[in-house]
Amino acid sequence: MVEGVHFLADGDPADLGHKCLAVNLSDLAAMGARPAAVTLALTMPRSDERWLEAFAGGFFALAERYGVELAGGDTTRGALS
Repeated sequence: MVEGVHFLADGDPADLGHKCLAVNLSDLAAMGARPAAVTLALTMPRSDERWLEAFAGGFFALAERYGVELAGGDTTRGALS
């Protein structure tokens, strides 16, 4: 998901965290699959602890609801995606 394409820069980061996982869980469900785990790649222009805390809150609330664990991923610096 790319800022300015899939979400607005001033959107609620908790909603974005939820949405990032929800769209992928939805794709899996549409194919009859059940996720064993998830990975997360996050690119940000700069570190922002408050934004990350809210994003993670939305992401992990949905992950817990569907019983999926974060198994890995990557973080990089760049445009928000």
